[in-house]
Amino acid sequence: MKHYDVGSEIDRRPIGRQQWWLFALCGLVILLDGFDIQVISFTAPLLAEHLGSKVNALGLVFAAGLAGLTLGSIFVGPIADRYGRKRVLQAAAVIFGVFTTLTVFADTRATLLAFRFCAGVGLGGCIPNALALVAEYAPHRARARTVAITVSATPLGAVIGGIACWALIPQFGWRVVYLIGGIAPIVLSIVLGFVLPESIRFLVAAGRDSREIAKLLKRIAPDFVFEEGGTFRDVQTFSRSGSVRLLFAGGQAQRTLLLWIPYFMVFLISFLISSWLPSVLKEAGLPLTRAMSALIMFNIGGVAGGALLGKLVDRYGGYPVLTGAFVLCAMSVAALGYVGGVYNGVMLVIFLVGIFVQGTICTLYALASGVYPTEVRVTGIGWAAAVGRFGAIFGPLVGGAMLQAQWGMRGLFLAATVPALISVVALLRLNALNAREGRTAQAGAAPGDLGDAANTFHH
Repeated sequence: MKHYDVGSEIDRRPIGRQQWWLFALCGLVILLDGFDIQVISFTAPLLAEHLGSKVNALGLVFAAGLAGLTLGSIFVGPIADRYGRKRVLQAAAVIFGVFTTLTVFADTRATLLAFRFCAGVGLGGCIPNALALVAEYAPHRARARTVAITVSATPLGAVIGGIACWALIPQFGWRVVYLIGGIAPIVLSIVLGFVLPESIRFLVAAGRDSREIAKLLKRIAPDFVFEEGGTFRDVQTFSRSGSVRLLFAGGQAQRTLLLWIPYFMVFLISFLISSWLPSVLKEAGLPLTRAMSALIMFNIGGVAGGALLGKLVDRYGGYPVLTGAFVLCAMSVAALGYVGGVYNGVMLVIFLVGIFVQGTICTLYALASGVYPTEVRVTGIGWAAAVGRFGAIFGPLVGGAMLQAQWGMRGLFLAATVPALISVVALLRLNALNAREGRTAQAGAAPGDLGDAANTFHH
């Protein structure tokens, strides 16, 4: 009886048309995140006017969306790792779409808060499932680049959301962007049901019928020949019970906690910058229209950064590239404090900040997708994303506290370098830990455990 390694079958072939379609569909799912972030930011004054309150009174509403997204990221992982990615992804997209659409009917702050929270739960369920599918269908040699480019759909979505608000709201009112943002994921969920395959690695781990798996693999690799009676395996698989526990089992707690540190820190930096950059630049003397365009440049830098850093990770390894990216992140953020009065200079620096902040976020998702094997991948990505969203909640609060304490633009951005440098230390420690475990594995440790999978990104 012949045994087929599904991972090797994917790895030794070029990326085919079916895989490109899957990556594109998952990228559309990720794009919803950036679109939603930008829409809620642009429409905040209009929502406040609609509800008869001040803009600063909507802070809890913004936090509700992030809180829902955090909880969705946490709780969807064990469900998807046990029952599959596709159906959970579809359901999460529908939840996000329904409650985003309902936002147009919110007539009190309490209902708006509830709708934003529930929409966040749905969106939080979308992101880790989409990224897990991308990681599980990408060949190892291009996995980091593919995941990072897919995540770069988030800043791309923010750019699209900003353009949509600018073009549509003056003519149709604020509700139109929420209708678009709500209907699109519902339609996308229907398309996913017809086109998107279940994760082939999940099917192997779940012990599904070999003929079903062979049929799916044949769609990816038409030259694949399956011998009747053959079986499939995946060298990254292990027991399917207790997904969350496995993030900390077998001495993995230190690695998981070290991985969470850069997630928390880079999201803190990103949301601190995106929340306060326009106001700080306006205060420094730039016109508001130019200050707002800085956010678009920040997100364009993120799209470029995701592609660039992902390619470098595939070539040189995750830890050296991400460590260097965080060093450059600290330097570029610090430089923002010294070029605020020069429009052309600040836009160039903001583009670089976008590369090394937003682009680093994209590449961190690629790192998490490689650290965790199939049975715990959605859980691992989801929990890391949730920790990042906690950083996103703290970012605007920290920036606001510093501005109230009269830190000024230079002090604000210099302080933002500290989280980046903390991340450098965490990544150096994580790299050393994986190097030591890699030597242990070579000395005779059994392959297929979390330690072996973690070395995916260690070169």
